[in-house]
Amino acid sequence: MNEKFQQPGDEFLQDIKSTLNRFQKREHDQTLYLFPELEGRLQTFSQKVTAVAMTMKQYTDSLERALTKAWSPKQMANKVDVTLDPNTANAFLILSGDLKSVICGTEEQKVPNVPERFDWELCVLGCDRFTSGNSWWEVEVKKEGEMWVLGVAKETIRRKRSFIPNPSEDTWAIGKPSGKSFSSNELWAFTSPKPTLLILRHSPRKILVSLNYEEGRVEFFDADSDELIFTFLAASFRGETIRPFFWVTPGVWLKC
Repeated sequence: MNEKFQQPGDEFLQDIKSTLNRFQKREHDQTLYLFPELEGRLQTFSQKVTAVAMTMKQYTDSLERALTKAWSPKQMANKVDVTLDPNTANAFLILSGDLKSVICGTEEQKVPNVPERFDWELCVLGCDRFTSGNSWWEVEVKKEGEMWVLGVAKETIRRKRSFIPNPSEDTWAIGKPSGKSFSSNELWAFTSPKPTLLILRHSPRKILVSLNYEEGRVEFFDADSDELIFTFLAASFRGETIRPFFWVTPGVWLKC
C-alpha cells in the first residue's frame, strides 16, 4: 500500500480496486486509521472523476444541439408533394379543391359510404403511400389553439371506430389533444401507453415530417429552423404501407 501511495497519478489509479480489496481482507477495520492520506487521495480523485463526467455531459449536450441545427432531413431525404385522399376524409372535413388543405365544418356532408372513410374520428389520410425510402413533407398549422394531430399511419388503420392516436393504434404523430390548456409552445407526442409533453422554445408555424421507412424512424422538425421536435424510433411497420395522417377539429386549418 505504501508503494502504491508513492506512484504517480496515472499509475496510482491502475488496478486500485483490486489493491484495496486485497488489503481490506486483511486489515478491514484498520484501513481508515492506518491510511487516512489514502482515503483523502481517493476522495480527491473521485471528485475529479465526477467533475470530468459532468463536463463531458455538458459537451455532449452542446454538440448534440449543434448537430441538430446543422443537419436537416431535406439534405438526406426526398421531398413529397402530399395531397389529401377525399375517400378517407370524415364527412365533417372539408378539403380544398387542390386537395392540399383541410378544415372541419359544422355540418356532416353527403359523401359516399366507402370502407376507407373515417366514420368516427375527424381524420383524413394523404394519397401518398410509402413502403420504402426516406421521405419528408411540410404541414402548415393555423389556429393551433384547438385540437390537431399530424404524422403518419398504417394503411390498415381502423376507420370505423373511435381511437386515440399512438403507435399501438398504428399512428406515429404529434399535436395538441382536446380538453387541455396549453401555452403556444407546448405540444404532445402521442406515444404509447401515455403521450409525452413537449415544451418548445416557440410554437412552430410549419412542421416538417420525416419518414425513414427502413429504419422505422419518424421525426418531426420545426420547418423554419430545422430544430428537432420529436423522434419515434424503431417504429414497427412490419412491411406495411405507411401514409400521411391528419386529425383536425373545428377552428383548425392544416395545409400540406
